[in-house]
Amino acid sequence: TVQDEIISQSGTGRMKITDVERLIMTAGAIGVDPTNVDGKGFNLLEKLYNSEKRKTGEDSLTFQGNNGVIFALIALDTRDYEVPANAKWSREKLVTELLKTQKSDGSWSLETSTTGSISIDITAMALTALAPYKGKPEVKKAVDQTVAFLSKAQDSTGGFEQASVSGITSEATAQVIIGLTANGINPRSAAFTKNKINLIDHLLSFTTTDGGFKHTAADQNANSIATEQALQALVAYDLFENGKGSLYDYTGKTVKPTPPTPPVTPESTPFMDMKKHWAADYVQQAIQLGIVKGYEDNTFRPNQPLTRAQAVSVLVRALDLKTDKGSPFTDTYNYAKETRAEIAAAYQYGLVKGKDGKFMPTEKVTRAQMALMFYRAYEIQNDEKYTGKTKAPFADMKKYDTEAQKAVNMLYDLEMAAGENGNYMPGDSTTRAHAAKMMIEFLDMK
Repeated sequence: TVQDEIISQSGTGRMKITDVERLIMTAGAIGVDPTNVDGKGFNLLEKLYNSEKRKTGEDSLTFQGNNGVIFALIALDTRDYEVPANAKWSREKLVTELLKTQKSDGSWSLETSTTGSISIDITAMALTALAPYKGKPEVKKAVDQTVAFLSKAQDSTGGFEQASVSGITSEATAQVIIGLTANGINPRSAAFTKNKINLIDHLLSFTTTDGGFKHTAADQNANSIATEQALQALVAYDLFENGKGSLYDYTGKTVKPTPPTPPVTPESTPFMDMKKHWAADYVQQAIQLGIVKGYEDNTFRPNQPLTRAQAVSVLVRALDLKTDKGSPFTDTYNYAKETRAEIAAAYQYGLVKGKDGKFMPTEKVTRAQMALMFYRAYEIQNDEKYTGKTKAPFADMKKYDTEAQKAVNMLYDLEMAAGENGNYMPGDSTTRAHAAKMMIEFLDMK
């Protein structure tokens, strides 16, 4: 294989860089020295970091798109191979090249530009490639954007729809699992569980009776490529669960198993007013999921009362609700287009009702109103109303209507609200910190 695909093609302008990368990874896996792969001194690593020019003049490393850059990093890092200081492609140059082609929403395409069609597979592979470099602030930012993008892109089936592919594929899910586990993120976490289906469950839904995996759900038979990638993803998840490193790390390093959601400490929050705050973990998770935002002055203002418009935005983003209909409320016209669309979606899906044609977007959302929104969100998320029988012991809820009482009962039953001194304080406002906490707890429900 090395003779046919690499040695015979070297210097001819026809050698594919992905073949070089694949064989470096294979050599590392079976204990063969890639700097002397044929026993005669042929150096596969040198062919990677000093990539050749093709006949047409393009650099072979970028000729095949982001694929070449991504797997160059992965191949070099399988056994932490040394790259000479005078190499054409250092690790730093490869990381810079990959970050340069990331789209503003956190995704990547196959093409080495920001204008190509979004590819879930390539986006997940980029996540894998960047994992060892998260110590760099610019890489950490890119990884966080990508994780948030993938969480949002996951649909109600637990998989990923993309314009460039016909149907939802098992391969896309497999690559996302590999990318997440390489970054210490559990593919069964709340961020990657939609409609009670997490990424592992979704991947397993593609299994066939003979033990293989299908390409799409509509296929009747197993597909060899789908099966190979599914096996890699399941191995990656097993390594992650047992703290044995990532899929492409052949160095034998062990890592401490991570919890179901990305580990966050109060000190790691990007907001100056969240340092040491009790809700820092919840806020950071909500930020990573793209469901809450901070302010331009680098603050989150956790103790500030949440407005009705902000409450709607949080839930609509979390549930990924969309509508092509406009907002029916006369008092939302001056809001940004994104906010108007979120309020319209909340109305169309029954999260909010308004009063006399008005939404009152600037009013503080009360604890009773927040409970109602979560109660209605539960039905949207699960296609059925909450049917728990627990009755909350709050004396101050007796004057509220049946739906509001059921909503508060649900929050109490799910341990999302505890009240104080036998009261729920339904008319009190909800702070931004408490809203973030409740939203993460709501998404964590299984």
